[in-house]
Amino acid sequence: MNQSFRSVAKRSLAYAISLWILVPGVSISSEPANSIRAVWNLSAQPCNGGIGNAMNRHPHEKAIQQSKEIKLESLGLVLKIPQISDINDTHVKLFFGDKSRGVVDNYILFSRQDLAPPSAAIVITELPKELQQRQKALNAAMKLQAGIARRSNIYVKKAKLDGPYGNMIDLFIENRIGTHCYPTADYEIQTSNAGGETIGISRFFVIKGKLIEFALIVEGIEGKSEMEKLIYAQKLMNEFYDSLREI
Repeated sequence: MNQSFRSVAKRSLAYAISLWILVPGVSISSEPANSIRAVWNLSAQPCNGGIGNAMNRHPHEKAIQQSKEIKLESLGLVLKIPQISDINDTHVKLFFGDKSRGVVDNYILFSRQDLAPPSAAIVITELPKELQQRQKALNAAMKLQAGIARRSNIYVKKAKLDGPYGNMIDLFIENRIGTHCYPTADYEIQTSNAGGETIGISRFFVIKGKLIEFALIVEGIEGKSEMEKLIYAQKLMNEFYDSLREI
């Protein structure tokens, strides 16, 4: 369920996100994707499957595969398609202009296969004028995430950081997995460790009055302490985060 961004931003909610932590950041430059197998446009983001019916080849697929960049000129941004850990062949899905949350969301999704749910995502949200100030945008985003955490009865850790675009907030969700509505729908948590431990990390910040969410499902954390898991997740997020820049 994609909860309305506008409606939740207007309420005064107690945060369900229950712990502030400060985790040391690791600054590492991202590398472009080794292989971009396919680039798709989505006409919808169906939560209950049937994603194949919403997929059409991007008309500039070959150019994107060669340049390994996606130019978002109307938003004043450009993305260097990054090499996501553990994804050998990157499959990219673009879903722009979604208004299901009462704002305009633009999704860039990364998966291991065409029909697989994404394990990494970028969401660029065009906000109404009254929410374009950085702190107001971040407050609205955190209230929305707090509602999701309450509904799911999930303990979420939160870290506040400084970045080149000002304040940023990282959220950590243990054993989160990707879904076809990832990352703006309710958290989906694996019920067993059959697939190995994971941690979901989402980073929120604001560029030019637009709310940006970078979301990543981090694997390969078995045997690490709780703090080591958080630091490792932030290391991978920093690599991912470095892929976006202003035009």
